[in-house]
Amino acid sequence: MKPEVIKSINRLKDIGSLEFDWNGYGAKPFSGVLIDKCERIVEGLSVQPLIYPTGRNSIQFQYELSDRSYLEFEIFENKTMCLQVPKRKYSDAVELELTDSEDNHIKEIVDNFYGRNSTKT
Repeated sequence: MKPEVIKSINRLKDIGSLEFDWNGYGAKPFSGVLIDKCERIVEGLSVQPLIYPTGRNSIQFQYELSDRSYLEFEIFENKTMCLQVPKRKYSDAVELELTDSEDNHIKEIVDNFYGRNSTKT
């Protein structure tokens, strides 16, 4: 396993060990189901995200390009929300909900964001 994938998995394990009220506003601990789902996703990604816990009981994956284009996934147990903002022009932002084959959709979106063909490994 690549070192950057191991780093992402370790980050997710750290998030998984957060206790009740980890943010000072009553946030709940993260479920093992969500942590496992996120670990499975990062294992398939060609580029690793910045990973953050949220107070909405979700985990956020973030990417940014040098032209300031922004890509974010907010991963819940039962769905994933995706936000794409080309060159940080929020008037051109696209938001979508992924519910089926999330792992593959996320990989394809990340590969497209970086100009890669997701069918090649």
